[in-house]
Amino acid sequence: MVRSKTEERLRLALQARNLPAQSNVNIGHYEVDFLIGNHTIIEVDGYHHLSRSGRRRDAIKETHLRRQGYEIFRIPAGHVWVGAERRCFLRRVMRHLGTEDKTEQKPDRRSPPLSEEDREKLRRLRDRLRRAEKERSQGCTDHLKTGETPHELIRRHLDRHFPHKRNNR
Repeated sequence: MVRSKTEERLRLALQARNLPAQSNVNIGHYEVDFLIGNHTIIEVDGYHHLSRSGRRRDAIKETHLRRQGYEIFRIPAGHVWVGAERRCFLRRVMRHLGTEDKTEQKPDRRSPPLSEEDREKLRRLRDRLRRAEKERSQGCTDHLKTGETPHELIRRHLDRHFPHKRNNR
């Protein structure tokens, strides 16, 4: 059982990467936040680790555990909640463990090559879009040339492009 929401968030991230982490494990007279395998420890450092006494306790604990052959990774509690920081930290841990992070691999989203027929369709569509954009940009200044109010211009535009809707206006 984890002791905080931050530890729970990290536990879920470890679980998503199939890392068999045990939480709140006692090693001698020290308790560690997470133990992965037999010799990898993860410690989540909250604000209390920043005090002088907290840093001193952490240094003593870390020295003792390293002498027993443990590798210790520390992550500030705030970094657990920042996706990029958490992913970077977990990649470092996984490199140490010699495992590959499958959650980071994204599928290839590149489209297959287009056939000649599809290229021609795409070219025609681009041409239509360019013409429509040109007409639209010219239409914005039509009322300046004709002296129409913007309301009259919009009505004329709707009548020209949507004649079947004329009765509804």
